[in-house]
Amino acid sequence: MNLEELLFCPKSKNKIHINYDEKTVYVKNSEQTYPIKKGIIDFIPEINDKISNTYDNVSSVYNSMLTSSNILTKLYNAAVWGLNDQDYVDYVLNYIPDDFNGLILDVPVGSGVFTCKKYPKLKNAKIICVDYSYGMLMEAKKVYEKNNIKNVALIRADIGNLPLKSSIIDLLLTMNGLHAFPNKINAIKEITRVLKNNGYLTGCFYIKDKRKISDLVVDNIYTKQGSFTPPFYSEEEFVNLLKDNYDFTDKNNIKSIFYFNSQKK
Repeated sequence: MNLEELLFCPKSKNKIHINYDEKTVYVKNSEQTYPIKKGIIDFIPEINDKISNTYDNVSSVYNSMLTSSNILTKLYNAAVWGLNDQDYVDYVLNYIPDDFNGLILDVPVGSGVFTCKKYPKLKNAKIICVDYSYGMLMEAKKVYEKNNIKNVALIRADIGNLPLKSSIIDLLLTMNGLHAFPNKINAIKEITRVLKNNGYLTGCFYIKDKRKISDLVVDNIYTKQGSFTPPFYSEEEFVNLLKDNYDFTDKNNIKSIFYFNSQKK
């Protein structure tokens, strides 16, 4: 895909030129540049905060946490969430037809541990993967390379200020992201801006008021460590937040995880 036709500088909104040989993104009519680190374009190289550091620090073990790959993570997820991530992930990814041939934005991409099973099927799609954490992007890069997934571009950026032109995305996938976004209103505004009319918003995230132990862990552990950021929504609050701009084609929850498919009006 030609990223120069899709991206712009998130600060000036100017057009960009990508020079992979020099590992640099040049902003036209400006002295601003951005680095390309191991194939990942970094639009927020100056960011070094609690959220990015938290996810950088857990990136190497994130896959085992999500997939409950050992007895300790199985017991932990069963106690805290009462489920395994795979219990709802398949529902979310099945919203995307295997013959989808549009432009997908995956934000946050995380470690790619679940999408690496879906993306090889999307042979006609082009996929832009964005995350706030460079460590997570590196894990996704390893997973995608291992699975020979070549139709993806990896970008580090802030969901609240996406370096993407307006109305270019056909489907936006956001898995386990909304509960982490520091400015959720800005994130939803940006998601809506980059989506085409009739484009799809698909995803899953933590919702409050469904399971007391999950709420307690989120409030007293995850929020303090920086992996979750309040405010947190109930299912009703989230649906009301989106209802003016989106029609829900499906929505459901498994305990404290809400998953949905919606279409921009």
